[in-house]
Amino acid sequence: MKDFGSYSKEQIDTLNNANDKLGLSNNMNIERNKNIIFVYSSPKVGSTSLVSSLRLSLNDKYVILHIHNEKMLKSLYDIRDIQVIDIIEYNRYLGKNIHVFDIYRSIMEQRMSLFFENIDTFHFNVSKERLCKYDVQILINRFNKICSHLLITDHFKTYYNVDFPEVFDHDKKYLLLERNGINFVKLRLQDSSEWSLILNRILHEDIIMIKDYQTNDKVIKDVYNNFKLHYKIPENIYNLLVENQELKYYYTDEERSQYLSSWNNKITSSIPYYSEVEYKEDFFADMKRCVALHTGRSWKNRELDIDKWKTVAKWLDDKGYTVLQFGDANTEKVDIGQDLTNLSIRQTAVLMAGCEFFVGIDSLVAHLAKAADIPQVIAYGCTDPNVLKNSDKEYPVWISDLECAGCQQTNPSATYTECDKDKIHCVDLITPKMIIENISKIIETERITTNE
Repeated sequence: MKDFGSYSKEQIDTLNNANDKLGLSNNMNIERNKNIIFVYSSPKVGSTSLVSSLRLSLNDKYVILHIHNEKMLKSLYDIRDIQVIDIIEYNRYLGKNIHVFDIYRSIMEQRMSLFFENIDTFHFNVSKERLCKYDVQILINRFNKICSHLLITDHFKTYYNVDFPEVFDHDKKYLLLERNGINFVKLRLQDSSEWSLILNRILHEDIIMIKDYQTNDKVIKDVYNNFKLHYKIPENIYNLLVENQELKYYYTDEERSQYLSSWNNKITSSIPYYSEVEYKEDFFADMKRCVALHTGRSWKNRELDIDKWKTVAKWLDDKGYTVLQFGDANTEKVDIGQDLTNLSIRQTAVLMAGCEFFVGIDSLVAHLAKAADIPQVIAYGCTDPNVLKNSDKEYPVWISDLECAGCQQTNPSATYTECDKDKIHCVDLITPKMIIENISKIIETERITTNE
């Protein structure tokens, strides 16, 4: 757990502000404020049913929060620059009793649900009414092509920072691990009929389970149900299912055998699903020319104010480009173009190669642009670009005439360099105009035309 005792007043104020927005009171005189349940999981795993059940049964004793990721913190609560796990750990630091729940759902069913989430706009760009008239085979063909690219994250394994057990406790049908006084729990959706009993063992409270927000309750329920009725699994996708490591971990041999058998009865001929290159080509098929953008996060002496990037993004948009913003959960958004933050490094690299050029800070994403051999406009702060520049396709933006210029290279022990100036001049003095000038050089030198 982080050493919150060493945090600055500003950092603590940021965490307290996040608590206020989430409705987490620090008044420990009220018993309910001392107990928090975070349902922190991937979407489409049955988490809403769990949350609704917990709130129905324990609302007078626990504060119960439902969060999928940092995007949700931003969109629902306007909380930025904080990770979910930081909020969880900070509330434990304050002395609160914390339980964190994640759920495993079998991979094909979760991918189907993810596919149908916003299927009308994301996959087909048509109204729901028109989608209902599509031949179901059109939907099946689309799903099969992109199935392996539907990203599923095991929050328990990836974000909880616990020592992941070598085997799942199939006798209890859940995992319960304690770290720094926080109780982390992994359930399985297939055991939802037993969750009332399981939750009683964990929380020592009676829980009434209810079903809530299943996909087949949505407007497109008839399309979804028809899809499931007619879907047959191609043999090559079935083979991926056989080798799936999460299925091997969370299911017993008998459960896995039964699950695979249920799909084995629906096997059809193999189909050519998208390779990474084909997925990239499909992604870009209906787009105008794309530019990759990365605004951070990184060290403070590498980051530019987000308003500068918004100015650059608007200029690109006015020129007829689609701005694709890459990064992670903490990346500040320009709110122009497409938000592609939280992709895996592999997915970022694949889509990066389809962009005409890259614009952003000195970062891992910038290095992916270099590896993709696309032109780059990179805004440097504490790093001297002459040390890193290895291609004529790079157009660095750097304030070179500062006394402290390139301080990272002059500090031999630094993997991270803390600025000791009153302002971080190396990034503060970079303007949108400087960046746009270098973009214009790319357009001219690389002979990239614009829609003017």
